[in-house]
Formats: sequence, C-alpha cells, structure tokens
Amino acid sequence: MTKVAIKNENITSFGGIYHIMDVFSKLGFEKLTESVLGKRGSSGKAFSHGSIFGSLFFSYLCGGECLEDINVLIGQFR
Repeated sequence: MTKVAIKNENITSFGGIYHIMDVFSKLGFEKLTESVLGKRGSSGKAFSHGSIFGSLFFSYLCGGECLEDINVLIGQFR
C-alpha cells in the first residue's frame, strides 16, 4: 500500500531546485568563481560570475534548453 503524506507547505513547480541552490550557496560556489575569475564591473552593481553561472545551471536543471528560451517566455511576463 502506498503511503501518502499531506503537508501544508507551499508546493512549487521547481522540483526541489531551492534545495540545490541552498547546497551550492553553502558550498561557496559564488566565492569560488569570484576568486578564480575576479569581480565583474567596478560599481558593484553587476551580477557576479558565480551568480550568472548559477542561473544558467539552475535554468538547465529546471528544463531550460537554451538561453533563447527567455525570448519565448518573456511575453508571458509583460
């Protein structure tokens, strides 16, 4: 017989990506990429290399196939 657990937590369609993002954060992925590649931009307003790589990686894990996918989806968010 299958056991069913009823939870009152919010459920998202991201399939556990938040847990993976938390693990990457605890491992210091952004600090590692910054130490290897250096800081981006002089104003401090630019996204870090780690943030960019993380976003691309997490997008891939969530089913993104290419960067141009955002051009297809952007109409939904305007």
